[in-house]
Amino acid sequence: DRGVKRARFQVLREAPCPAALVEMAFITNPKEERFVLSKNGQNKLAHGIADGIAAYLNDIKRAKK
Repeated sequence: DRGVKRARFQVLREAPCPAALVEMAFITNPKEERFVLSKNGQNKLAHGIADGIAAYLNDIKRAKK
């Protein structure tokens, strides 16, 4: 886990809505490349992203109360 980094990437600055750039692995790392290419790895990564989005939406909902 390399943590959260902040930068003003063009692709994020121009987004008309909340946006995040998610970097899951280094494909130069053979172990990470195999994980990203595997169905199990893809499922874990997709669920991780979905869980993060759900947590964000719950935070927004709580903040509006």
